[in-house]
Amino acid sequence: MSRIENMIRENREAFDSYEPGTQVWDNIQKNLETKPGKLTMLKSSVWKWAAAAAVFLVAVTTWYQLRETKPPAKENIAVTEENVPDEYADEVYHFTKLINLKHKELQKLQKEDPALYEQFAGDIKMLDSSYHSLQEQIPGNPNR
Repeated sequence: MSRIENMIRENREAFDSYEPGTQVWDNIQKNLETKPGKLTMLKSSVWKWAAAAAVFLVAVTTWYQLRETKPPAKENIAVTEENVPDEYADEVYHFTKLINLKHKELQKLQKEDPALYEQFAGDIKMLDSSYHSLQEQIPGNPNR
């Protein structure tokens, strides 16, 4: 055992016999009632900053999720069904639906293989311009 422990054991009764007076306890009580301690103010300040950080985190997360889940911009991909003769309406509808389905699948793969998506987009633009060119020629063609 250390010397301090020995001294405390030998003088234990002397240490226990002295207690602070009632005036000391009254002053402590008065100080506690009149002003909040630094610890209380620190806890309050920490809670305010934690709440502000939580609100900021929720706002940033929401913004990020909304930005990521925004539907992709639609490109003018397939044919429109206006000016299509009734006899070809079913075929036009079927192929338009098929093209849009494949386009959605390629958009999912866009992050993994952007070159494939760019190639597809270029092919669609070429086909779309050919289609519009043919539609302009239809009214003047005697054999529709």
